[in-house]
Amino acid sequence: MKEQPRPNDPKSLEALLPDALAAASRVEEAHFEFDDLTRLADARREHGEAWEMPPHLSRCSICLEMFQILMEGVQKPSAGAMTRFADVRKNGAAEAPNVVPFPTHWKIALRIAAVVALMLVAFGIVHYMQNRSSASVSTGTITLANGQILPAGAAIPAGVTVTASEATSAVLADGSKVDLAKDTRVSFRQSLGGSTTIALVHGELTAAVAKQKYGNEFTVKTPLGEIAVVGTRFSVTCKPEEVVVYQSDTNQKEITRRTDILRATRITVFEGVVRVRRGKEEVKLTANQSAVLRESEPGIDTSGLKP
Repeated sequence: MKEQPRPNDPKSLEALLPDALAAASRVEEAHFEFDDLTRLADARREHGEAWEMPPHLSRCSICLEMFQILMEGVQKPSAGAMTRFADVRKNGAAEAPNVVPFPTHWKIALRIAAVVALMLVAFGIVHYMQNRSSASVSTGTITLANGQILPAGAAIPAGVTVTASEATSAVLADGSKVDLAKDTRVSFRQSLGGSTTIALVHGELTAAVAKQKYGNEFTVKTPLGEIAVVGTRFSVTCKPEEVVVYQSDTNQKEITRRTDILRATRITVFEGVVRVRRGKEEVKLTANQSAVLRESEPGIDTSGLKP
């Protein structure tokens, strides 16, 4: 019987593998040839994690070790690995290790699950930040939709429409103060960056806005338009008001006069500057100026502006 080369023999691993694997194949036909392992290693490099390991390769410690060394380049195999390759004819089939290939579809499913988990965490953080309370009751009381009363000192839930049970003042995180007339319905929200948005559904508010940090904006939104400020004191009303409507007949001979009730938003600036936006139209108001937005009437009424 021909003596098998030992690890200290000059014969290279690349030359030894075909003989060792051929001998093992006579014991167990399932062993891979050297060329097969080389092709498998090339396929693994080409396809990456999408590559699926053949069942025998996952069970046979000899073929798996040879495959791993080929993946690493077979430059300097360990003495132990050389010994196992040389003794493969003597030892026959290797014991099956507990190596099980992970199906590709499970890998994909795990990646998707990880991405979804990260998205949920990010969404939770953003949701928390966007819905954190940015206002609290200073004086008076606030009523929630379920009838709960929030007394002075209580935080006003972010994004929730509340009603002023009486003349009420609220203070915001940036130091701004908002006075609400009785029965005013409003909500407060603060963005991640610190910008404040007040949604005025109905009623009247007067705001003394603290100087905003660079990039931040203080905005009051109404059903008819919005008011944006940087630092000022102003008032906004959002309620129906009586208007006089003049109408003439087709011949322009007779003019009739009637009154009508229209929902309107009126903005009055006491100091500083505000921008009133309605659709694509925008008007800048300064101290002692006012503007009106009326339902069914387009644009911004600035007829009351003083020079």
